[in-house]
Amino acid sequence: MLHFLFVISEVNSFLVWRGFIWGYNKAPTDLDFHQALLQELIDNPMLSEEEENNAFSLWRQKSEHQLLTSPPHAKSFNEQKCKCTTKIPYQQYNCRGISDYKCCKRVHTYCSFSVEEWLCRDCHVLHFKHCRENIN
Repeated sequence: MLHFLFVISEVNSFLVWRGFIWGYNKAPTDLDFHQALLQELIDNPMLSEEEENNAFSLWRQKSEHQLLTSPPHAKSFNEQKCKCTTKIPYQQYNCRGISDYKCCKRVHTYCSFSVEEWLCRDCHVLHFKHCRENIN
């Protein structure tokens, strides 16, 4: 599927360059354009190893920090295990907030990175940002 999309994009870009930039008489052959395009993609100066590593690091951090809904009857977490002892299936707790920001929303969600804290969506974003700044 990716190959198909790449080929369609390549043909469309060739037709645009031929129609608007070079003109029909001065256009290179399709094979020459294909080789030049591939060479530009391989030697792309906008990509560097540092940016690729940072992108992977950011993706890994995002996958570690997911906002999850607690299982039914969850009361607290102890060493990544949930204590399910409440009588109400989805008991709501006060959002813990982040450092100086105290949130008063009632939630039953938590971050997969730090399961001992109940967090709302807004505080989860702040939590992710705070953890990312501490790593860098």
